[in-house]
Formats: sequence, structure tokens, C-alpha cells
Amino acid sequence: MRPTKKSNLSGNSRGVDNLTKGERLQWSSHPTSEFALNVRVKRGGNKVPWNKGKQPGQKLPLSLKEVRTIRRRLNSDRQMRELVLFSLAIESNLGACDLVRLRVRDVGKEGQVASQATLRRLRTNRPVQFAISEDARIAIAAWIARENLKPADYLFPSRLHESPHLSTRQYGR
Repeated sequence: MRPTKKSNLSGNSRGVDNLTKGERLQWSSHPTSEFALNVRVKRGGNKVPWNKGKQPGQKLPLSLKEVRTIRRRLNSDRQMRELVLFSLAIESNLGACDLVRLRVRDVGKEGQVASQATLRRLRTNRPVQFAISEDARIAIAAWIARENLKPADYLFPSRLHESPHLSTRQYGR
């Protein structure tokens, strides 16, 4: 028993050597107990890949001008939490899982926000020290006062009662 040529979906019969790009070979059983070689034409239309024309790999970091623009837009009472999150993320270079675990005592003591903070990374368990700028300290102090947070509280508490702090999914939104 050997494979035989069988017509493809368009009705033309072709040999294996005459396949064009986009066609694939498939073995299928034949009603006469012989094996037949089916040639199917893959017709996907004019579908454009999602990343066509985009650069693969890591994105370029934000410029200083872009960071200032984002901070200026977030500088309002309604977006204070986002401003503090953005400022700490930029200055500390911490990941989302480390940022949402920050407690008030990690960034300051006795009502004062420190100029430097130290935190152990969750994934590597190594301490990371980072500086907090004056603008970020003002925003953090205003956030703590607005939310009436105690030193043992998470800096970014969850709005849900089941979770103690902001989730990394919510942080990503």
C-alpha cells in the first residue's frame, strides 16, 4: 500500500513536489483500506499579524520629560494613589508584587516620610535600598493623611475587605 494522490479542496490534483506555500500534507484513511495523501490548502485570507511593524523585545524606558508629564497629570486629589504608586515605581525600580506589599512603616517613621527606604524583594529575598524624592515624599505624606493609615497598615490598602492590600492585577490596571 502506498500513498496516492488525492485532489485537494479546490479540485486540482497535484503531486507532493508541486505544493505551494500555505499548503500542508495530511495522511487520511481511504474507504478502500488504502492510504491516500490529502493536500489541503490553508486559506487564511488577509490576516495581519498583531505585531507587524512593531519592534520585538523590551520597550524603551520613559524619558524624564514623559515622567514629568505623567506626574503632572496624576497630581490631583482624585488620583493621589496612582501618583504615589507611579512615583514609587519609577524611583524604586521595584516590581508590582513588591510595591503593593509596602507598609507605611517601610517608607517613614513617626509621621515623617524618610528620604531613603529599604525593602526585601519577594522573589530574591535580598534587600533593596532606594531614595524617595521630595515630590514623592509630599505625595506619600498626603496619601497617608488622607487615608488615615497607621504604621502597621499597607501603604496601598485594598478596597475589598477580603484582601489586605492592593492586588498585582489591580496595580496593572
